[in-house]
Amino acid sequence: MAANGFLGDVFFFGQFAVLGFIGAFHQDARFARDRGERFRQFMATTSVLPFAAILQGRSRLAVDRRTLAMFLFALAVFGALIATHGRLFGVAVF
Repeated sequence: MAANGFLGDVFFFGQFAVLGFIGAFHQDARFARDRGERFRQFMATTSVLPFAAILQGRSRLAVDRRTLAMFLFALAVFGALIATHGRLFGVAVF
């Protein structure tokens, strides 16, 4: 969209990203104020970016049988949607 969009489109749809980014930090600050030390401890072990806390060593990845099954199910659904996207929506992904 940024490469081919009109200026109004970029501003309109770009504000969703800006609002989401700023809103997440605002919500974290509000929760830290309202929920106190318990929320600050939670934030010390998590991150906004997926897997960042695990890669930084602040948390660990706990994989059990149910988590692995749901991950494989999600991959299967994703693969099925990619494979049938053209027939379902008229536009092929690849």
